[in-house]
Amino acid sequence: MYIKVLQRGIAGGEFRSHNVEYSALLLMAPVQYAFAYNASLAPFDTVTRYDRGYLDAHLDMFLRGIRC
Repeated sequence: MYIKVLQRGIAGGEFRSHNVEYSALLLMAPVQYAFAYNASLAPFDTVTRYDRGYLDAHLDMFLRGIRC
């Protein structure tokens, strides 16, 4: 699904040409890690590390990296 979205963005001129298979993995890996951490270790941590701000920052940096 993410690959198709990235391919459409490239075809539409919104994203630069790049390896969409790798970028789909790079898009989701930090999100999956955050979910796993929040479901396992977060209750024992005194600092909130992976909240909405983390996800917003990741998406902002990712999109800036692939835009034209």
